[in-house]
Amino acid sequence: MRLDGLGCQWKSALRRKAAAGGADGANRERKGLIVNDFIVRRSGGLIEAEVDGELIGLEVDRGLCYGFNGTATRIWALIEEPKRFSELRALLVAEFEVDEETCRRDLLALLEDLRSDGLVAMEPLAA
Repeated sequence: MRLDGLGCQWKSALRRKAAAGGADGANRERKGLIVNDFIVRRSGGLIEAEVDGELIGLEVDRGLCYGFNGTATRIWALIEEPKRFSELRALLVAEFEVDEETCRRDLLALLEDLRSDGLVAMEPLAA
C-alpha cells in the first residue's frame, strides 16, 4: 500500500496533503523543548462513522465535521489506544511505501493539525 499523504479534509470540502513542517531530524521543538518521542492519545468527544474506508467525525460541542482520507483514517484507528510517536511511525513505515523521514515529517504535521483542533493530545514520556 502506498502512503499518499496524511491529509485530511478540515472544515471544508477540499482534500489537502498535510504540509511538511517541523524541525529537521528526529527531534521536534515544542514550547522551547526538544522532544525525541512522545505519547499520542485521542482527546475524545468525536462521534465517528466510516464511509467507503474514510472516517467522518462530528464534534458536536463545536458543531464541526471532519473528513479523514484513508491514510488519516488508519492513523486514527492506530491511536484508539495511546501510542508512542516512534511506535506509530514504525507501524506506518511497515504498512505503507514511505521512508522514515517522510513519514516522520508528514505524521508530525498531521498530529499537529489534530492537536490544534483539540482532537489529540501529544504528551511527553514519563521521566
